[in-house]
Amino acid sequence: METLPDARAMGPGAARTGGAVVRIFANDLHVNCQFSGPELASLVVLSHSLASSGVMWEQQVPALVDGYRVLRYDTRGHGGSDAPAGPYTLDMLGDDVIALLDALDIERVHWVGLSMGGMIGQNLAIRYPQRLVSLVLCDTTSRIPEQAQPTWDDRIAVAEKSGMQPLCGETLERWFTPPFLEADVPIVFFFGDDFSRIHSPGDTIEFVDPELMGSQIVLGLALLDMLAETRQ
Repeated sequence: METLPDARAMGPGAARTGGAVVRIFANDLHVNCQFSGPELASLVVLSHSLASSGVMWEQQVPALVDGYRVLRYDTRGHGGSDAPAGPYTLDMLGDDVIALLDALDIERVHWVGLSMGGMIGQNLAIRYPQRLVSLVLCDTTSRIPEQAQPTWDDRIAVAEKSGMQPLCGETLERWFTPPFLEADVPIVFFFGDDFSRIHSPGDTIEFVDPELMGSQIVLGLALLDMLAETRQ
């Protein structure tokens, strides 16, 4: 494990919660991640939503570090992690996690995933159950209903044409209540900053658009089918 100069700290409280920010080479990409909490404690992995990064967990980490070792990481195509050409699949994101844990010599973890992070957690529970101690699924799903597809198609079209910035405002309005947004809480700025760092596939900056790639992952979600196949 090597601390690299281009590793990206996850939020304004990174120094307060402690732990090195590192980039780990796993599954043919560099994964940006950050440890917090006592080294010998049970490990909790926090997996973020689509179009965010490990900064999403900024307010939860202080509540966990007294009793757990916390690992936040940026999913492929997000935050400070590499963004190789897509499309991405949910199995690929799950394999990224296993490769990361193997590179860090970590056998089993508690998993907390929100939205896309919860989908990754379900994928791991089906394909690699021996690597999980527990599974916490937050605001996620195992299947996207057919009637939701037009919404995702619209988002993909916007991302392809204009990049992520036009989607920022409406996304923050879905994630936060109006009073919270009006309070000008610092964490909202960091969520918005995550969006501003994202570039669409045709941009000169070599960074794949997670809203586009992630939307394709979501539209192909069939975790219940995978579970049924596992039980046969």
